[in-house]
Amino acid sequence: VTDATLFNSGVTNLVQGQNRFIWRIINGNCSADDEVEIVNNEPSDFTVEADKEVCDPTSSISVNPAPPFGSGLWDILAGGAFTTVSDPTAISTAVTDLQPGSNIFRWTVDNLGCLKEGQIEITNNMVISEAGPAQSVCADSTDLLAPDPNLNFPFQGTGSWSVVTGAANVVDVSVFDSRVINLDPGLNTFRWTMILGSCTDTDDADVTNNAVSANASDQTSCDNTATFDGNNPGSASGLWTVVGSSGTPNITDNTLNISTVTNLGQG
Repeated sequence: VTDATLFNSGVTNLVQGQNRFIWRIINGNCSADDEVEIVNNEPSDFTVEADKEVCDPTSSISVNPAPPFGSGLWDILAGGAFTTVSDPTAISTAVTDLQPGSNIFRWTVDNLGCLKEGQIEITNNMVISEAGPAQSVCADSTDLLAPDPNLNFPFQGTGSWSVVTGAANVVDVSVFDSRVINLDPGLNTFRWTMILGSCTDTDDADVTNNAVSANASDQTSCDNTATFDGNNPGSASGLWTVVGSSGTPNITDNTLNISTVTNLGQG
């Protein structure tokens, strides 16, 4: 009581619930009393957990302690059309279907009409990486086939390519459909990494370079036979065929790079 002698004194540090005071008037040896009751319905203090970043559309929210007086309730101040608080009356509960970016939840304690509230913001920085389909090409360069990340999945942050297998060069590592050059023969693997905040996701795309080259020397023969000297196809396969002749050439084994041929026509 600020001043116990004043009829309209202030009072501070009221406890929650009932607070009882007696006002006494004294005149000589006469006195009279009256009792005043003040009910303090201010909700108790609480702490909502700190704002946080997540990389998934599902998370949790919490507050401590549980209200000793009144009741608490979560509601959604910012979220997606399907964002849901699993148990709005629980001090710790799951939240689902978070929208990309900011999601704000409010905890309100109501004690007989007296309110106290706090908020938590959850930033959903989930990213989805899509590197595109595998390719088989017949050259040492091609364009990667990743879809535009911001067209398919908005709020995707930034992406970059890296080489996982092979010694190829990515012309522009920040472009989703960049050209790649100097592909190694066979398998070349490229990784597309999406980053938003501290959230990342990766996906790989294989490019198989099946390019081949065929080389053989022109020859002059003094009879109707000769021996081909085609280059070794390695893991690929080669085949000799007759394009033109005045005779009826016979290739001993048309699948061997070095093979004999007979019955050559003149010229």
